[in-house]
Amino acid sequence: MKTWKIAWLVVMCVAAAAVLSAADVRSYDKSIELVWDEAVKAARDAELEVTDSDRSEHWFTMEAPKKTLSKAVSFEVRLTPSGTGAQVAVRSTDKPGSKKSEKNIAAFFDALDARMH
Repeated sequence: MKTWKIAWLVVMCVAAAAVLSAADVRSYDKSIELVWDEAVKAARDAELEVTDSDRSEHWFTMEAPKKTLSKAVSFEVRLTPSGTGAQVAVRSTDKPGSKKSEKNIAAFFDALDARMH
């Protein structure tokens, strides 16, 4: 019985890690308004297109432009206040977990990190 409990715990930890990787989250120690401005610019820096936004609700969607015979991949970006700073969460709305999605999310956060430092 003890082995079963350990195996169950391992399965639950792996499942939790998969859920956490579904939406990448970063925290910044700047006002949400400043993070918003830089996040929108970072999307362009990462060669992504902002397709829809609501500044008052602190969210926007962005899209990786489609290449020849390839479908565009879309992402949702949400900013939430966190103390005196802000958190930025990105999740893929198309093909979550795919290499293309992961690559574009990483490029977005690299561009945002560069702007925020």
